[in-house]
Amino acid sequence: MPYLGLITAFKLYKMIRKIIGYLVFAISLILFMSSCTEKKAYPVGKLQGANTLLLNKDISKAKKYFQFVLNNAKIETALTDFSILQKEDLETREAYYMLLGSGNGGRVKIALRLFADEQQQLGITSESLKMPSIICQSDCEAGCAPERKNGTWICSDDCKSDCRKTETISYEENNYTTPIQAFLEKY
Repeated sequence: MPYLGLITAFKLYKMIRKIIGYLVFAISLILFMSSCTEKKAYPVGKLQGANTLLLNKDISKAKKYFQFVLNNAKIETALTDFSILQKEDLETREAYYMLLGSGNGGRVKIALRLFADEQQQLGITSESLKMPSIICQSDCEAGCAPERKNGTWICSDDCKSDCRKTETISYEENNYTTPIQAFLEKY
């Protein structure tokens, strides 16, 4: 009889141990899933003070994206300079931020709209990617630069040579990701 109690106690011990194992697994899975929050932006800079814009050291994904856009537009140039600019819409006077890349001695410029978050980080967001980026090309080193007028991209007309404008939307989206998630995965 005492032998039967020992077998029952052993079975109960194994069952409790199995339940504890399942609970540990379930709690670990819940913690893992809650730590995998979806990123809402790819930070490229930071606002510091009233008018100071700092460019992050690592903007490699943005550089790859710009090169992808240029290649799709059949423009073969290497971008050498990157900056963040705060500008004002020429008509609405609304302030906006853009990431500007330039190459070929300033003759090719590409820009993408940036948005600030609560921590004053400037980043590429899904909204940035749903808007067109702009490429301005000319024979002028200065001038023929991206600007916004009434909410749309234009190239400034302060260049004496022909200033060519190309707008493009180059993002991928599927049923499982947002534009920014696709951007982060691809670049």
